[in-house]
Amino acid sequence: MPLKSFPIFHGSKLAVVALAVAAFLVMPGIASASAGVIAIHNPSFEDNTTSAPGYGAIKDWKSTDTNETGVNADGGPFADNGAIPNGSQVAFIQSNNGKVQALSQKLSGFVPRKKYVLRFYYNARYATFPAAANPQMVVKLGSSTLTPSGGVTIVPVGTQAGNTPYYTAKYDYTAKGKTATLIFSNINTAKDSAGTAYNDSTILLDDVSLRTVAAKSHHK
Repeated sequence: MPLKSFPIFHGSKLAVVALAVAAFLVMPGIASASAGVIAIHNPSFEDNTTSAPGYGAIKDWKSTDTNETGVNADGGPFADNGAIPNGSQVAFIQSNNGKVQALSQKLSGFVPRKKYVLRFYYNARYATFPAAANPQMVVKLGSSTLTPSGGVTIVPVGTQAGNTPYYTAKYDYTAKGKTATLIFSNINTAKDSAGTAYNDSTILLDDVSLRTVAAKSHHK
């Protein structure tokens, strides 16, 4: 959207005002507020400082347990495979205590009955656990479950030495109201084959965006 100037000031003062407005429009940590885009705060999880192993609160996101979620940079104990899609950090959702763990954020600005598309990148921790311990991801937006209720099982994109791109997800959503809570859950709560300990699995997330579906053109 072009930046408009108003003749309130003259010369350098007007330039300062224009620059200030432009800076506000590109503030980090907030998805673009252009038409058709739902603002997601800290969508690429870059607004957090991190130190190993990375557990803790994530700015603008609600966690079920900050001892099970957090942020990792490339090569961290959880972000141990694949190429981080955007920026230098990803969020992780671990489940190793038999409980569903999740990250969520309440979003607003929806137009009821309008169609939107949710996009994000995801991966799983490589580690050395058996396939049964791979995370199972469920994504919800408001009352709508966008992935199967049984979850999508995530296999790591590569070995710890690899640099393979993360998986890309795209889900359609029809707004039921003006607000909706976006929830990413790791629902793998099973015990290992020996039945002595819970599986330890971790989802990795990055670059979350939500925008209206582009209208299709009709030709006569």
